[in-house]
Amino acid sequence: MSGQSFYEMLIQPCEGGAWEFEAVESDGEAWTYLDDLIQAIKSGVAPAHMVDVRDCVAWGAPDIRGRIRDEPGWVFAVVSEYDETYYIGIASRDD
Repeated sequence: MSGQSFYEMLIQPCEGGAWEFEAVESDGEAWTYLDDLIQAIKSGVAPAHMVDVRDCVAWGAPDIRGRIRDEPGWVFAVVSEYDETYYIGIASRDD
């Protein structure tokens, strides 16, 4: 039976080239359920807040969609209690 697998991606500044950011697979672990992966990521970022990048402006983080090489399907901003921001993505693959 085929389905989809989901993978966490780190989004970091891109060195050189036309893109400002790039997505890099952070671990090789595949997840069967998107919601389970999102919850696992959220539990690992405390005391920061993880928000969908579409909502990140309210948290003071720039919306970087469209500026990421190999942009994953889901992009989140993680904003710490000290207003430090980093980005996480989730990509899917068909099994």
